[in-house]
Amino acid sequence: MAANVVMYRTKASTPTTYTVEESNRVEWAYAFDVHTNAFFPLYLSLYLAQLFLAPVITKDNWYTYITYLGFNALPFLVRSELLLFPLLPLFVGYLISLLGFNVSKHVLGAYFP
Repeated sequence: MAANVVMYRTKASTPTTYTVEESNRVEWAYAFDVHTNAFFPLYLSLYLAQLFLAPVITKDNWYTYITYLGFNALPFLVRSELLLFPLLPLFVGYLISLLGFNVSKHVLGAYFP
């Protein structure tokens, strides 16, 4: 029954043709403004919230530890303690930075000699 109604409606309706006139054109700046206004709430909720909540997640390497606990709960993973090895270089880098070594200066020096 529904197929008959759809077939009848498509045969009964005539295709509409659209022409673009010069007065119907959308200005680029207006389209960009609409895009920016639509993106701004998404930007605030995703990136700005992430900026302020990132220290909470990464505080004391909680992210790596919580990820380890999640993988440790999976019964098919064997020797999941190997996932904790990234904590060692992170901790060593943290201690070195406390001693006054400027990591960002040396990394940027390596990238941009």
